[in-house]
Parts: sequence; C-alpha cells; structure tokens
Amino acid sequence: MAFHQLKVSHIERLTEDSVRLDFFPVQYGSADFNFKAGQYLTLETEINGSSVRRSYSLCSSPESNELSVGIKEVPGGVFSTFANRTLAVNDVLNSMVPMGSFVNPDECSADKQFVYFAAGSGITPILSMIKTTLECSEASNITLFYGNKNVRSIMFHEELEALKNVYIDRFRIYHILSRQQQDSELFNGRIDGSKIEAWDGLCMDSAQTDGFYLCGPEAMIMSAKEALEQKGVPSNKIHFELFTSSAGEDARKARQETESSDENAKMVELILDGKKMEFTFGKGDDNILDKALQMGADLPFACKGGVCCTCKAKIAKGTAEMYVNYGLEADEIEKGFTLTCQAYPTSDSITIDFDQV
Repeated sequence: MAFHQLKVSHIERLTEDSVRLDFFPVQYGSADFNFKAGQYLTLETEINGSSVRRSYSLCSSPESNELSVGIKEVPGGVFSTFANRTLAVNDVLNSMVPMGSFVNPDECSADKQFVYFAAGSGITPILSMIKTTLECSEASNITLFYGNKNVRSIMFHEELEALKNVYIDRFRIYHILSRQQQDSELFNGRIDGSKIEAWDGLCMDSAQTDGFYLCGPEAMIMSAKEALEQKGVPSNKIHFELFTSSAGEDARKARQETESSDENAKMVELILDGKKMEFTFGKGDDNILDKALQMGADLPFACKGGVCCTCKAKIAKGTAEMYVNYGLEADEIEKGFTLTCQAYPTSDSITIDFDQV
C-alpha cells in the first residue's frame, strides 16, 4: 500500500504532553483522503536515521474537510515525542490513506442513543464520531464518559465543552479523574466495570442504548466490555479499539511448546499490487508479516499488535490462525480476512491477498 505525502498546516498544543496536528495532501488528487469517523492515519517519517511509522486516529469530522490527528507523548515513544517536541508547520510526513473498521455505521440515523467510553488519547476517534453524529443527525443523543488524571490532562477539553454548549439537549459529558478529587465519588478513579454498574440507571440506560464505543487502555476496555455483557448488552452493540495490547504472548508460548521439531515448513504466497511472492514459513518463524518483511516484501503495517488492522489481508487459499485479534470484526473473519502480524499458517500452503482488502 502506497504512502502519500502530507504537509503539516497547523499545530495546536492541547495539554502539556499532547498536540493536534492538521495536514493537507502535498499533491491533491494523488490519494483519496476521504475517511469515516473513527478511522486512522498510518504516519511515517525518518527519526534519528531510522524509518518510524505509527497509527493515529483522526479527530476531525469527515464533514469538516479537515485532516487532523491528536498525539499524546508517551514516555519513551519515538514518534509521539518527535510529534510533540520537534515537528513543525510545513514539515512533510508520509501517510497511508485512512483505514480502520472502528466506525459508527449508524452515525446519521435519527433517534439513536450512543454511549462512548474514552480514556486519555482514546478520545481521538471518539471525538470524530461524536462530532459527526451530532452534525449528521438532529435527534440522536450521546453520552460520553471520559477518563483522565486531572483537568489539565484532558485533551480537546475546550472543544468538548463547546460541543456540549451547542448541543446542550443531546450531548452529555462526564469527566472521570483519577488524580483529582471531585465532589461525587461516582466520577473519581478510573473507568471500569464497577463504575459502569454504578452509572447504569443514573447516567445512562444500557437497555436503551443502541451502541457502545470504547477506546483506551486494554484494562479499561476489557473491564467495561465484561460489565456491559453481564448486563445483557449484545456483543454486536459493543465496539472497541485498543491503541496497544499486551495479549498474545501466552498464545505464542503455547504454539512454541506444541510445535514439533519435524513439522513441515509451510509455503506462503503473497499477492500485493498484482505481484506475487513466495517463501517458506518454518519452525521459529513467528508470523506471516515479519517473515515476509525479512524476505524483502514491502507490506503495510503499523502497530504489529493485532490492533490497528493496517496489515489486514484476505486468505485466498489455505488456513491460518491468529494469536490475538482486536481489530477485525466477526464478519470480516468469516469472509477470510486475517491480521498478518498475528497470523501463522496452519495448512501446508496458503495464499494471502492484500489486494482484496
């Protein structure tokens, strides 16, 4: 998948450790940067002599004709530190076109109830969804629970308050702070299952909600998801996106322990941009993406954690299993899609097609 150039047109400091970046394509018409609320950009640049790429969710609304991301500096984060401390207006970054399946298909439907849970920089795709839904629908109601350390660390604080003032009858915000005491204990601490249990019936109605959208740390999402499921919310109403995931190591260890020393190598065929490449996948190889990169393939990827879906491809022939999957929906898996950063072949031969995404 090709990269295209984006020029930084504006930088806005949001908090002490986060910025909003606005872009425009260097060559208009060279790429289609239309996007759906909730999708992300995979950005790439050279930092200290090495090529570094990361995925960041778009925080702007597709209706606004703006292309903007919010980036929070992560301790030790190469790209996020660069974006917060070094990047300047008129600098040029490489970018893939917008991608991602964490979107709200009912954003323009009338008379819907949506509840969003976000923590920290998890607000970025959520903000895009909220703005789009409020702009497109005249009747939908939105409730946002947003977790942060303190008021100073709230990304897009002024923009969220402005939205609340404009859509005062349809948009409610509850700030949950972990390091700043508030009058109500309901909103002190972190978003988790026990908080959702306490909020249901007071701040939200889980039975009447048409869709729940969650973005933030893995612990928050898993706890919230479990609580909603225990309350009887159907799984098809719960949508989430992780920025990072710690899962997968147990599955990798289990595979290594069961992998026999005389297991036959698998033949892998890749299709990208109409071109084919073949290689063998043998004992010691972890996943199809890394093996392909070792063999010189120029494949799309970003997080390598089973989260962002940048490396998604379709299994045209054969079978594979994934260590973890936090990016693909159930219907995508049924159609044969896989995350190559997490996939290993389970058939003697397999064909992976990146052109059918």
